[in-house]
Amino acid sequence: MEARKLYERLFQIKEKLDRVTTPNLARIKDILNKIYFADIKSPRQSIENIGDVFHMPKGFEYGKYFKSLPLNYIIQAGITGLYYGRITTEKRKDGQENEVAKTSKGFNAYAMFVADLCSEKIIYSHELDSFLLLSEPHSYIQLTDGQFKNHYGVNRNQAIDDFLQVFEDLFKHHFEKEHGYQVMPYVIAGKGWLYDVEALEMKKYQLQEKELVASYFSNVELGDLQTKWAKGYLDFMNDKPECLHNMSLLFAYVMYRKMDIVPAEKIFLIKDQGGTGKGLFMHALKSVYEVVPVDSDSLLYGSSIEKQNVLMRFLDAEVAHLNETGRITSKQWPSLRKIGTGEVLTGRYIGANQISFKSEAVLILDTNEKIEVTDLKANLRRMVNIAPKDRQQESPKETEQAFTPWWQWIAPKGKPNEKAGLSFLVASLDYLKAQGGQFNFKPYTFANVNKASEFTDTQEILLRVIKEQKFIYAKDERLQEAIKADYGSLKYKKAQDDIKDIGVETNKQKWIDGINSKVHVIGDRDLFERMFQVLEG
Repeated sequence: MEARKLYERLFQIKEKLDRVTTPNLARIKDILNKIYFADIKSPRQSIENIGDVFHMPKGFEYGKYFKSLPLNYIIQAGITGLYYGRITTEKRKDGQENEVAKTSKGFNAYAMFVADLCSEKIIYSHELDSFLLLSEPHSYIQLTDGQFKNHYGVNRNQAIDDFLQVFEDLFKHHFEKEHGYQVMPYVIAGKGWLYDVEALEMKKYQLQEKELVASYFSNVELGDLQTKWAKGYLDFMNDKPECLHNMSLLFAYVMYRKMDIVPAEKIFLIKDQGGTGKGLFMHALKSVYEVVPVDSDSLLYGSSIEKQNVLMRFLDAEVAHLNETGRITSKQWPSLRKIGTGEVLTGRYIGANQISFKSEAVLILDTNEKIEVTDLKANLRRMVNIAPKDRQQESPKETEQAFTPWWQWIAPKGKPNEKAGLSFLVASLDYLKAQGGQFNFKPYTFANVNKASEFTDTQEILLRVIKEQKFIYAKDERLQEAIKADYGSLKYKKAQDDIKDIGVETNKQKWIDGINSKVHVIGDRDLFERMFQVLEG
């Protein structure tokens, strides 16, 4: 786009700016009045970073050019740039008029934003009620307040609190849709296909030049999608129906969160003893989504500056992955929870200003330790538990042979395969459609005991007696002796946790032979039955 057309676009903005109410009108106008656009007309000008600046002095109906002024910002390499300053007409002593260009100090990213807006690097989307920064073909970045400050941040003394809001109001209410782009915020697409995520429909379709989608995969054709393989891998790594179901929905849930179709609610907890293939599953996620690792040491134990620096990583994150974390206590939990529940985070890079932004990441906790958050009743509805198939009985060679074909497909040579990742996503969306479009995650309780030798005598007695007669007397003599030997008393938290971990509830009232007795009974039947199976070997 040549300088004259950019000038016309800027003039429209200046002309309509008074229609927006803001206490910062004069400051914004001052920035706009220092913006001039220049044509770069030769290789020499490009090398020297200068251009011929277009302006409209009085008496020049078609405008004129001020030759070879230094450029503050390149809009299109070798074509157009921005000059920041003032071009005025002064009278010389001999009475003749002379044009003078004075470069202004204080050039900042606000002027760059205006230049990008005039040149349609940025467009306003009425579908999303926000500005979109156009990046790769058919793709965009939605300029939320946090993203705006990240891409167009200024020094604290230059900041205008409502700068973005002023321009949003201006383009929402006083500009018609002029850019010609069609924004499809609930669509992903590739070569010759698109998937309407909201309607859960796949179509053969080739995107046109000015069609924008939420995610565009330029190298993936419809024939590259192998959903049967994706489903096969999920079957391979899951032997519990609830966990297979939950994992089958995970890819789709992340996309629905990215598109803001569902609220930030669920947090995923994947727990195993290692070697189950969840790492390969995360590779598949990385090929489709922006997966950001959580630095738990800095976040949970670091200084204030370290925590703020860590939080900035989640500005662009679609998935926040806390890998191989240790024990997480209820006191540490709030710092993690707010990443995955859509809360406002405030962070800053070292030497930069603070930025507040809403976290859009889906939090995935990957651990083999006990996590106390399941004891917090307020968080039960948030947690989606997944326990992949335990492969501890396999030899390393057997495990390697079993995983080899999956590695070659999902992450050949350790590099995530986008085609495989998209296969998982489409399979997940199709599975969601089969569920009636509902994320009906299933409850699953983790087993903290994985082999018979790990049970205490107390746990074994409870399992065997309750399995046989549906309850055990709280004052059962053999049980009391075991409790005393294992824990000292049932009042201690360790004792209570161990009993809860086998699906047993304590001290319930039950009428037996006309007497109101205190007994221990099954609390979580699924967990109890699984623990009994472990005990039996």
